[in-house]
Amino acid sequence: MLTNGMLLREKLAEDILQLGVVDVIGLSFDGGTPEAFEAMRTNAVWPVFFQNVKNLHAVNTRLGKPARIYGITCIPADKPLHAKWMHPEFRELYDVLDWFELRRLHNWAGEISSVAVREKRHKIGCSMLMKQMVLLPNGDITVCCSDLNSKGVVGNLQQQDLVSILHSENRKRYLNLLLRRRKSQLDLCRECETF
Repeated sequence: MLTNGMLLREKLAEDILQLGVVDVIGLSFDGGTPEAFEAMRTNAVWPVFFQNVKNLHAVNTRLGKPARIYGITCIPADKPLHAKWMHPEFRELYDVLDWFELRRLHNWAGEISSVAVREKRHKIGCSMLMKQMVLLPNGDITVCCSDLNSKGVVGNLQQQDLVSILHSENRKRYLNLLLRRRKSQLDLCRECETF
């Protein structure tokens, strides 16, 4: 599960963990400082996010750590890719995570034109597609969390079960084309430089 953590209050975190179906929880928190976090994540409030992550860690620990918890932080180009310069509360959260990843900003599958595209000539496939499927509020499943406009929908949980969607011809088409370096044939992936 990957979340921005804003709605992950203590009770919801406990309910999710007790279901026993989530073994990894990823948290997206960008910027490196509370101010940058709130500027980069529309409608996000740092104190709420910070407390939600602390509560998630406490509940996970109390329940015997049924899930591994990690963080993803996009770092602006003018800041170094390490945590030493970051606000103490960011570093405090990293200390309770099982691991974290620091990344540069990306172009969200070509939807954000203000981010320079970096050519990855030797890149084959897509780690996002291979590792995840994303559940949207209406039940649609898309192949990527960078899919801001539902271009990569491969099924709907209200019409199919998750395993059927995972093995669907729609999803396999994405995998096959990306593994053959033909992302130009996929609307969602054509302009993506992320993974």
